[in-house]
Parts: sequence; structure tokens; C-alpha cells
Amino acid sequence: MARINAYPFITTIADSDAWIGTKASDGATKQFTAADVAAYVNSTITGPVTGSGTVDTIAVFKTAKELYTPANTTAITGKSFVQKISQTNATIELGATDTTFTTLTEGVKIYPNTTHYTTRVLPWLEVLPYENPAAAGFDNTYDANFAGASFIVGKNNTVGDATSKNLSILGNNSTVRGDYSLVIGTAHTINAAAGVAPITDSLIVGTSHTTTGTNTRSVILGGSACQLNGPTQNCFVSGSGNKVFENNNSFIAGGTGNDIGVTGLTTSQSNSNNFIGGGFQNKIGNVVGSTGNTSSFILGRSNSVQGTVGGAIGAGNIVFSSTNGGNSIAIGNLNIIGNSTDASASRPRNAIAIGTQNNIQTEYTIQIGRGLDDVATAGGEYVLVGRNNDQNTDYSLAALDVSFIVGASDQGAPNARRNAIVVTNKNATTNESNIILPGVGKYRNYASEALAIAGGVPLYGLYRNGDDIKIRITP
Repeated sequence: MARINAYPFITTIADSDAWIGTKASDGATKQFTAADVAAYVNSTITGPVTGSGTVDTIAVFKTAKELYTPANTTAITGKSFVQKISQTNATIELGATDTTFTTLTEGVKIYPNTTHYTTRVLPWLEVLPYENPAAAGFDNTYDANFAGASFIVGKNNTVGDATSKNLSILGNNSTVRGDYSLVIGTAHTINAAAGVAPITDSLIVGTSHTTTGTNTRSVILGGSACQLNGPTQNCFVSGSGNKVFENNNSFIAGGTGNDIGVTGLTTSQSNSNNFIGGGFQNKIGNVVGSTGNTSSFILGRSNSVQGTVGGAIGAGNIVFSSTNGGNSIAIGNLNIIGNSTDASASRPRNAIAIGTQNNIQTEYTIQIGRGLDDVATAGGEYVLVGRNNDQNTDYSLAALDVSFIVGASDQGAPNARRNAIVVTNKNATTNESNIILPGVGKYRNYASEALAIAGGVPLYGLYRNGDDIKIRITP
């Protein structure tokens, strides 16, 4: 094919007529006929295509409805970079893939999922909308002075102030101000007031939680309507309606309405630390003026524990453990140790109540049973078991150094309560311990076994005939 040393031009002769020609360097013109044009159009052009540009930067159509940027395999060895918009699949892909463009392995992919689009950040993150954004817009708000990085998924979030950085939010209607926090759930409020000291190193999980105050670290909230207030650090709270106030290193594992520390009271206590709790409406260190609360536990329902190294398991127990040594524990139902005043005398040390409706006000006392109460003795340290013990009405122990008492009555009136056995201690004034049988000595005096049987002495039961101890052996 001959080379034409000329350039083409189109000249309009009339509205309905035009012709194509060339003009050579000498100014001569030539008009092409229809046959000339057809010959050039249908001919094969040989020789290299020359020009300038940057390889792999112009998008190309791989199919009729897919626009690609050809792979760049030079940035990272073994990785191919691609930008892809597919009208066929209604997807957008950006990232690393194989050279055949079949699988996106690292990057961002937006694709339809049921009624909404899903954004996938490969290989680990996928965000699926849970509501129609056209009906309720996603209005995340960043304070003007916000400094740091934040990852947000959800709706109507407010993030940080001038002291904030590296926060994350997943959920709905959250307000977060503080360092290094992750919030997951619904309607959280974390340090709502602008300019307050940050809550740092925290993880908030669940729904409808509120935290306020300063210096809250390593916080985990799960459940609903839990609260952390004041300088609270290193706490785990889960469940519903649980509250922690000015407390460190505490653990509330589930339950509802549990309260650690004073909330809503005019005088707070100090040093309320190192607690573990769970159950329903339990309270630890929550009495106005109650100080030195630490290292205690509570499990069950409607229990209350104050003081040091105290504990309650069960329901309705009240424990005021001493702040100087502590170690008072109630197990069961409606047991009471100590009272609500803060005097050291009203907070027993090393007291244990097990059972129901037992009452201890004396240090180094153990009660096991039902309806047992402290009784005045010369020693003040004893073990009391049984039921409804005598309180020095029937037989007085006030002058005795007592070690062990067995209460024995199903009656609660003071004059009807009895002790079956009393064991005294060996001390400086008596060489050996002794066993006292108040009921036998005072009420079981019979001249014969027949009279003892008639008087109600049970088989193998003890009675006396004067100063002789007898035992019933007749069935």
C-alpha cells in the first residue's frame, strides 16, 4: 500500500453533499471517490503503533459492563492491584487480587446484600447496615477539637473532645469522650460533658449504659442500663442496672440492680475497692459515712456488705465487717453481722453466720442454725449452734467463760428459749472445761423412770433423780 504524503480534510459543498480530499505539500488537492474510501477502510494497516503514555493507568472494559484498571504487579511481589466497577454484579472493588481479577483478597469491596449494600474490608471486617439510611440518616458528629483516630459504625454518634484519641464505636446513639475506648451496642453515654477528664483504656459492651466522672480505666460493661461513676478503674460490670461508684478493681458478674459504692447519696465513702458481686439488688459499701470498704464479695439477692474482707451469700444478709481485720461472712437468709454505725465496736472481726435469721454483734463468734442471737458471757468468744438459744433469761451465762452453746427451742419468746448444752473453757480460775445441761438440771428431776417417761423424757434421754444423772432405757 502506497504512503500518502498529505493530510485529509472535509469540505461541505451543500447541506446534502460533502466530499473527502487530501491536500499535498505542494498545495494540490485530490478528491477520493467512494471506491477509494471503501478500499482504505477495509485495508489492513501494518506496522507498529506508536505514541506516548503510562502503562496500566487507563481503565479498560473487560466485558460490556465491567470497567477495570489493569493489574499492577510491581508494587508488592506476588500481589496485583486492581480497581473494578461491575455493572453486572453491582459491585465496587479496590485492592489486591490475582492476575485474573477473579478474587479480591485484600482491600475494600462494596456489594449488594438483600436490601442494602455491604461494605467488606478484607480479610477481616464486614459492615452490614441494619436500617434504611434513606429513612434515618447516619449523622455521626465529631467535636471541632477532636484529636485522634476513630472507627465508627452506626447512627447518631458523637466522638470526643480535645483530649480524645483512638476511639471506636459500633452501635446506635452513642456519645464518647475519652482515650482508647471501644463502645459496642446501643445508646451509650461515656463521659457526656465536654472538657471533663477522659475515661481511658475502656471497653463498653451492651446497651443503654452510662459512665461519668474521671479516670475510668479497663471498664467492661455488658447488658443494659449499667453505670460507672467517679474515679473508677479496672472494673468488669455485666447484667442490667448494675452501678459502680468510686471503685477500683471490682467485678460484677451478671444480675440486676447491684450497687458497688454510694450512688445518689450526699456523703460518699472512700477506698471501696477489690469487690466481686452478682445476683439481684445486692449492695457493697453503699452506706453514707461507711469508710474503708475493700476486698469483699456478695452473691445472691438483696444482700448488703460493708467493711473489709466481708462477704454474703444468699438473700437478705447484712454484714458490717470490721475495717481492722475484717473476715465477717454471712451465708443463708436474713443473717445480720454488726450494725450500720461506723464505730469499730459495731463491726465484728472474724464473725460467721450460717443459716437463717442469726444475729452476731460479737467478735470471734460463729453461729450455725436458725434464730440464734448473741448472749453475754464472761469470755465473749464462742460457737453457737441450734435454734432460738436462751439469752440469759432461763439460765445465765454472764459469769461463765463459754466455748460452745447449743440452742434448743422452737419457740421465739424470750422466756421460752432454751439451751440444751453449754461447754465452758478451761481458764485461769477453773482447771478444766465443763459441760452444763441447763434443761436437765432445771426441769428434768424425776424419782423414777416411769415418772420421767410421764414427764416427756424421750427414749435414751437424760434426766436426774436429785444429784444422780439417769438415762431412760425403757421404750
